[in-house]
Amino acid sequence: MKHENTTVVAVIPSLGKNLNRINLTIESIKHHTSFKNLKIVVVDNSSEGLLSKLNNVDEVIWTGINLGNIGAIEYVRKYMILNICGQSKTI
Repeated sequence: MKHENTTVVAVIPSLGKNLNRINLTIESIKHHTSFKNLKIVVVDNSSEGLLSKLNNVDEVIWTGINLGNIGAIEYVRKYMILNICGQSKTI
């Protein structure tokens, strides 16, 4: 593979209301990908932090507000850039 050192980030925005669906999504991503450097990030768009105990992903980010799908993806994009640059995780 040409980009074998490339990190791919799968972002799953969720309100956390259907944990079974989230787990099925995570397992499907893991099963159907060939990337070795895959990171799965769930953005908890709930106001209660319903997904904080997910342990089958690389990271759960709880923003405390509903950012919507596009807002969640943009949040993770900025979050990952800050992590790569070694800066603070606060956005």
